[in-house]
Amino acid sequence: MNNKIAIVSVKNELSGSCIAISRLSKLLIENNYDTKFYTSEGAVLSGYTKLQNTSLNIFKVIINIIKLNKNINKDSFIIFNTILSLPYYLLSFNHNKVLYIHEQNLKPNFLYKIINFLINIFKVKVAVVNPIMLNKYNNSFLLQNYINIYIHEISIIKKKQILMISNCNFTKGIKDLFILAKRYNKYKFVLLTNKDLAKDECLEYLESINIDNLIIYFDQSLKSKLIEESKYLLSMSYYNETFGLVLSEAIQNNTIPISISNDGSNYCLNYNKSLIFTRSYVFNNFSSIINHIDKNHLVLLKTIKQYIGEEFNKHKIIFNLNKIMKEDT
Repeated sequence: MNNKIAIVSVKNELSGSCIAISRLSKLLIENNYDTKFYTSEGAVLSGYTKLQNTSLNIFKVIINIIKLNKNINKDSFIIFNTILSLPYYLLSFNHNKVLYIHEQNLKPNFLYKIINFLINIFKVKVAVVNPIMLNKYNNSFLLQNYINIYIHEISIIKKKQILMISNCNFTKGIKDLFILAKRYNKYKFVLLTNKDLAKDECLEYLESINIDNLIIYFDQSLKSKLIEESKYLLSMSYYNETFGLVLSEAIQNNTIPISISNDGSNYCLNYNKSLIFTRSYVFNNFSSIINHIDKNHLVLLKTIKQYIGEEFNKHKIIFNLNKIMKEDT
């Protein structure tokens, strides 16, 4: 089977889809796939052939498509990362290709509906990160995110603090974090966010907040340190996320995730009722949640690590990718 793979990513930013495709590319290289990256200059992906940063500029899109058709080996299997890469998929000369979809939310909503309509009309081959998405597309396959769950063996003593890692966007539940911090002031809360992708109104709101038991950081280089030292990680997103990438990073570091129920957290945490809740339940019973986790910390961690180790391991990801590639041979 051909081992040449080209990865095309329209985005190169601090987002789950970019982090996920970066992990996949490293896994492919480790498994002796001849892997080449094509993306724009940005914050996450490296070692690539540079594309124009399009921002929906049709002329730059055309330039990128010409460059891709010229540079990508005709025998290569192409992974077009995110739903925004659909124009590149449709206009690529290569027959062996897949559109790798991480998103269930895209603004504006009508654009998302149009893109999904085109995917089904043109019988686009689609890889999705969550099995619940398989029914949405006619020609779809499962390609999970890769999680090396045993990458960290943490021996440091955890701080009893609740960490949230989020883009500076109200739809990620930042206001909910502040409500919890005010209501449950016996706990220490920490927010790690960023200014690069910040919504102006959210950034202004953060700068106006002063809560004694809440610390806000903007320095993303602190991410690993904060996850390692925090006992709990909180996700309050209003999006119907497709995959809990930050939740998995928490578990890698023996940090217990607490999440609002959505498709991503349900899949990533195996519908664990000790870790996944409705929003109203979190607001009204947060102390009970923390107390239950404290009493069952080791059992919860062992259970969820075992599940993730089985569902998102490298052998399963490579097997699923090979299955997708064989469909075109």
